[in-house]
Amino acid sequence: PYTPVKDFDPIALFPSGALLLAVNAKVPANNLRELIGFARSNPVAWGTYGAGSWAHMLGDVVNKSEKLSMALAHYRGEAPMLVDLIGGQIQAGVGSVQGIMPHIQKGTLRAIGATGKVRTPRLPDQTTLVEQGFTAPVFGMEGFLPFAAPAGTPRDILEKISSAVREASATPQLKALRDQFGIPNLPVTDPAEVRKTW
Repeated sequence: PYTPVKDFDPIALFPSGALLLAVNAKVPANNLRELIGFARSNPVAWGTYGAGSWAHMLGDVVNKSEKLSMALAHYRGEAPMLVDLIGGQIQAGVGSVQGIMPHIQKGTLRAIGATGKVRTPRLPDQTTLVEQGFTAPVFGMEGFLPFAAPAGTPRDILEKISSAVREASATPQLKALRDQFGIPNLPVTDPAEVRKTW
């Protein structure tokens, strides 16, 4: 019943960090190109945390651009998708750095690419899918969680909140939180930039 562009005034955009493309440790692929080669001669199911999600879009673009027919397996959230990825019921999956990292550390999963334009601080040696040569916009996308007020909120109030977001973002506590989630960049708080990105 609302139109985001007209009914809200954006204040800040909090980056949500990269998504990781991971494979079950038994899949012989160390990057997306190798997974594509594997999928040309083996059945591969690509797990997502939900139909219509960013993870779904990534799999769909790979299927279409590479003329593959990987099954896109849509789960109700990241946790059940990871259970099947670890168990080998699916061969590849896309999820958060926070969700996938413990399984990389245990050796049950292997990251083979990350979304976004810059590498995630949690896995600085992991190349992005863009670095691997995949140029469709979906590979370089960076997600944001918007912080907004109802349309018509007085400008001075929006500026005060935006200033508070900038101040809080510089604290050691929020830097530690960004590091934990593998988020390399600060929130966007400049009003013109927020509006343009929104």
